[in-house]
Amino acid sequence: MQDIELVPIRLRLSNAYLLLSGEAAVLVDTGSPGEETALEDALLARNLSISDLRLIVHTHGHSDHVGSTAALVKQYRCTTALHSADVEMVQKGKNAPLQPTRLMGKLLIPFVDKPFSPFTPDVKLEGLQSLEEFGMPVRLMHLPGHTAGSMAFLLPGGKAIVGDVLMGGFMGGNFLPHLPDYHYYADDLQAVHRSLKALLDAGVHTWYPGHGGPVTTKSVLKRFSKVIA
Repeated sequence: MQDIELVPIRLRLSNAYLLLSGEAAVLVDTGSPGEETALEDALLARNLSISDLRLIVHTHGHSDHVGSTAALVKQYRCTTALHSADVEMVQKGKNAPLQPTRLMGKLLIPFVDKPFSPFTPDVKLEGLQSLEEFGMPVRLMHLPGHTAGSMAFLLPGGKAIVGDVLMGGFMGGNFLPHLPDYHYYADDLQAVHRSLKALLDAGVHTWYPGHGGPVTTKSVLKRFSKVIA
């Protein structure tokens, strides 16, 4: 089995992840607008450049996960990928209306609902079963609920990058990051519950969310037992 190294990159509001396997490097998410330098520095720490990436792939199309993509594409001509259900958002450079799951989410909207430079992804993820063609033995899973085009990336051995199907902790994961909870926003909570169940059924044991984390399956089962039984 081909080994994959998963490198978390903590950004201002969210996490990006660098996946390394042999000579292949793939970046998952690009954070908020203006975080290109932080991403460049994270790759430089591994003796890599953004130009070494085979792909920039996105968990979904919100501004805190795709915000620096257009700038990286402009400078490095990176290949990008996203599920087609979220393409309209990134082409407009504007989040679809955020649907709060609780009061805190409503209060945070003015601070997190920011525009970003638009782009059009090169690859539509629903046409792929894995990232094998980019040198990465990572399976794809569609996880609608937070957004219609949310995705997870399943690594061999039970680790998964799960985007915003849940979050770790509070205030973007700055407090109690290993405690799973609902994200502040979800287009469809029932779909979120189905997506959580799908990840459990897939055998995921360590969840790497877009905010906070990682969290364990044991903690996910404890928090969401009533809705994923």
